[in-house]
Amino acid sequence: MRIVAALLCAALASSWGRPARTQEAQPDFTGLEAGASPIETYRLNALGIVREETSASFPTIFVGRSKWWRPVRGKFRYSTSYSDFFLKIGRDDLGAQHRHQYAIAAALFWGGALVTVGGLGVALSGFGSHHDTRAEVGLGMFAGGVVLTSIGSGVQPPLVSQDDAEAMAEAYNRKLQVHLGLTPVSGARGTDLRPLGLTVSRRW
Repeated sequence: MRIVAALLCAALASSWGRPARTQEAQPDFTGLEAGASPIETYRLNALGIVREETSASFPTIFVGRSKWWRPVRGKFRYSTSYSDFFLKIGRDDLGAQHRHQYAIAAALFWGGALVTVGGLGVALSGFGSHHDTRAEVGLGMFAGGVVLTSIGSGVQPPLVSQDDAEAMAEAYNRKLQVHLGLTPVSGARGTDLRPLGLTVSRRW
């Protein structure tokens, strides 16, 4: 079952295609949170990436993600949606792909969950009334629901890799520095301008 679900996930991923990297990003600096100085404004609005990790559990024990990243904003690491992240860095094309992928993943996951529960009920009913055919149908529904749920979990966002996301965030931050009249510096050399705590790894 795990192999079948993994193959289906790969097929779905290939059908969506890889995110385009050639589009020139035009960052969106509207709605910036104002600080007392340009440096403070930068620290309140710079984007960062937080790595997340979770122990294996149903349904991720099959093909779901156990490690992922999520975007945050500013020195207080305010949670930012993936759509807002892509919009801010000027890649709403990726935001549209993300929304499409998320809708499909959610439909597969929750649809599979309903089929799993329904199949379990049918199977128990068949066993209780000694209807072998009903029990077999219920078990088939249960297995199919587990596969659908696993696929939905496996193809959930993030849309791009963590390395790509970190590069996008750093490029946005450099352009934000220019927008605010600051000297643009890279993340490695610009530790004085880097928002606090943007590379936190957390395990649940």
